[in-house]
Amino acid sequence: MKNTFLKLITALLIIPFACNPKEEIAPINPCDGQKEIKATFVMEEYSDDTRLDNFWKYYDTDTSIMNSVRFTALDSTAQSYTWNIGTETEPRYGKSFTIDFSASRTPKRIRLIVQKKPNKLCFPFDDGLDTIERMLYFVDRNDTNIMPMYGIFKGISTKNEKLPVTVQISKYVSPSGFEYNTFTGFNDCTAYISGGTLGYRQYTPWEVNVRTFFPNGVMTPRCNLFDVICKLPDNTDSIYVQYKQWSRDSTLHLFRGTKIK
Repeated sequence: MKNTFLKLITALLIIPFACNPKEEIAPINPCDGQKEIKATFVMEEYSDDTRLDNFWKYYDTDTSIMNSVRFTALDSTAQSYTWNIGTETEPRYGKSFTIDFSASRTPKRIRLIVQKKPNKLCFPFDDGLDTIERMLYFVDRNDTNIMPMYGIFKGISTKNEKLPVTVQISKYVSPSGFEYNTFTGFNDCTAYISGGTLGYRQYTPWEVNVRTFFPNGVMTPRCNLFDVICKLPDNTDSIYVQYKQWSRDSTLHLFRGTKIK
C-alpha cells in the first residue's frame, strides 16, 4: 500500500513537468504582404480578328506589329488611373483600354499615374501617388530586317530528336507582285501564309505579332500541317513551334530552335 501511495505521489509530481509549456504566439505583423503603390502596367498587341481568340497569345511588350495595343494597370485596387498617351492633349482614364494607332505608328511615350489611399502605417513616406513611363514602338510586319519572327531557326523536334530540323519564316513576293509570309521546314514543304487574294492563300486565318506567329492549318499536298503555333517566348533568339501532321497522324510535335540567321 505504501509503495502504491509513493508511486501515485511521484506521478502527480512528474506530470506537470512532462507537459509542454504553452507556446508563445508571435504577434501578427499588419504590414506582412502589404506593398507600396506602384503604377506598373503592361502593353499588349491586340488582335481584332475574333477567329483567333482561341490561339492569340498576349505578352507584355514595348514593340508592336499590330495597330491595336491594350494597356492594363496591374494594381486593381487604385482609386484612379490617369494615362498620358504620346502627344494626346487629353488624358485617358480607367484600369484597362485598347487604342488603335493605325493613324500614327510613331514611337509613343506612355505615362500612367495611379492614386490610392496610402498605407501610412507600413509606408509612412507614401504620398498615395506613383507614376511610371514607358516607350511604345511599332514595327512594320513587312520589314524583313526588323521583323522578329523572320529568320532561320535550327533545332530538334520531338518527332525525331536525332534529326536536326531547320525552320524558316520569311517574306516572299510572287512574280505577279503578291506578298506572302512563308513557313518552311517540316515535311520539306513551303506554306504560303498570307497576302494576295483569298484565291492565292493556302489557308485562313493567320496572324503574327512580335512574339507569336501561327496559322490555323496548312493544307498542301506535302505539308498537311495544322495547329501550327510559333512562339518567341522572351527576348532571346529561341523559338518554340507546336505542330501536327495530318498525313502521318494527329500527334502533337514540339520543335525548339535557335535563330542562326
